[in-house]
Amino acid sequence: MIALVVIALLAAVAYPAYTSAIAKNRRAEGVAAIAAVQLAQERWRSNHDTYSNSFTDLKVGEYSSPSGYYKLAISGNDDVGYTVTATAETGKAQASDTNCVRLQIQVERSILTYRSGASAGALDETNQHKCWSR
Repeated sequence: MIALVVIALLAAVAYPAYTSAIAKNRRAEGVAAIAAVQLAQERWRSNHDTYSNSFTDLKVGEYSSPSGYYKLAISGNDDVGYTVTATAETGKAQASDTNCVRLQIQVERSILTYRSGASAGALDETNQHKCWSR
């Protein structure tokens, strides 16, 4: 009986740590997908007057991260910057990543701003260190 109690206590401690590690790993996939778009944007901008808002132009070919946990979007593109947002897909496990459901970078005149946030509401720049492990 004591062994069962010890196993139950260990499982109660280990399970949340395990799910947190899995969410962080999936979040890294979203960050990598954003980084791929960022690199493609810089390649595109070296040959054009503005940044692109088209995944086709950038030859990234994906509107989502490789495993499909995040959907990507490009907005605010002009000659000095753009914004890339990765939003956790509804109905997938990553959608429960509370404050890191949306990951975003904004490039404005070569200055990067990292943001993250829940599924609705404003994106937070102060929460970036939790969601943007660098």
